[in-house]
Amino acid sequence: MAFKHPLCGATLPALAGVWRRAERVPAEAWPWLAYYALLAVLRAPVTAAERGLLAARRPEVPTPLFILGHWRSGTTHLVNLLAATGRFAVPTPVDVGLPAERLLIGRPLEPLLARLVPAGRWIDAVGVDRLAPQEDEVAPANLGAP
Repeated sequence: MAFKHPLCGATLPALAGVWRRAERVPAEAWPWLAYYALLAVLRAPVTAAERGLLAARRPEVPTPLFILGHWRSGTTHLVNLLAATGRFAVPTPVDVGLPAERLLIGRPLEPLLARLVPAGRWIDAVGVDRLAPQEDEVAPANLGAP
C-alpha cells in the first residue's frame, strides 16, 4: 500500500478523533484507516520516546513568525523567499508528515521518505521536494487537530 492521505502520519489518538467525528466512513476507506492505524501502532513506542526526549531537553524555541493569508494570495511564495534567506526555520514534508516522530524516525529515514513525497502539492501542483517548505496545517491534523 502507498501513502494516500496526509493523515498517514497521524497518531492513534488523532485517527480515533477523526473516526469519532466522522458522520460516515465509506467502506472503501476502512482498509486505509486500518493501514494508517497499524502505522500509528508501530510508531507508538517511538512517539512516546520522542515525547520524553523533547520533555527532557526542553529546547529553546525562538519567537515564531506566522504567515497567514488566503489561498492563492502569495503566502507560499513569501514562505519560500523567507526560507531561502536561511534565517528562518520552516517545516519540511517529513516534519509535517510525521510531526510526533520527526527526530527519531523522520530525520534518519528522510532520504527514503523523500521518495514518497509527491512532485507537486495535490491542491495546486506547486513543486515539492524533500526540503521544500510545507504548509504546516497537516502537522496539527496528524497530531489530532484536524
